[in-house]
Amino acid sequence: MKYLRHYLDTANESIRIWGERWRYIIECSDLCVLRRPFDIAKIQVSSKDYGAAVRYVYVEPEDEKALRAKGYLDCA
Repeated sequence: MKYLRHYLDTANESIRIWGERWRYIIECSDLCVLRRPFDIAKIQVSSKDYGAAVRYVYVEPEDEKALRAKGYLDCA
């Protein structure tokens, strides 16, 4: 996923889309289902603590490079 922008949800767009109120809408592109799940802690090369991430997280550029090199970011 690539981040494009975010904006305040002043028009209750989140309620119309998801039935739940969110403060911000985050607009992204290039979303896909990954071919296979992975544990980033086993692949990362940086010292970033990804432990608090539940589902979404900013990935360090060096970790992204390692993930891409090993095919973990290939779309299904």
